[in-house]
Amino acid sequence: MRTSPGLSLLELLVVVAIAAVLLGISFVQINTGASATSQAARALAAAVNQARFEAVRTNDVAWITIVADDGTQSGVFRVCGRVDAASTAVACGAEGARTVNEVALSGSALGRARIASPETLTVFFDRRGVVRNPSSTDLVITITDRGGANTRTVTVLPTGRTQVQ
Repeated sequence: MRTSPGLSLLELLVVVAIAAVLLGISFVQINTGASATSQAARALAAAVNQARFEAVRTNDVAWITIVADDGTQSGVFRVCGRVDAASTAVACGAEGARTVNEVALSGSALGRARIASPETLTVFFDRRGVVRNPSSTDLVITITDRGGANTRTVTVLPTGRTQVQ
């Protein structure tokens, strides 16, 4: 009986199937950072819009506070509003302020993403939904994955609208 030095069709199919499975697994792991970064940027933009709409809905000031990755957590953002018009509170949970929504990136589906900069940022919206921060420039928040390979920016325009890039 004669044997050929090549692979049989069955052996070739097994090798191709194993290669396809390994390629699929590596693609999912590579793509997870980009996906988490994009999702975190969209979630942050949605929270900014929620703060804006909260100001319009209550006909009062509302704000969002963004805290970057500090080594213990990947970052957090809180949408806040005043409980009463006499309150001048600027911290969520402070007397006269209430937390409307809070998202922590650590421990959630967005845990592979992190808020890179700025360290802290509070964006205030007036009752018309317009940004009332001291500077008239765009406010930019940078979100990256843990390795820093994937980066997205969320820009809050002076009009209160957001752009995700």
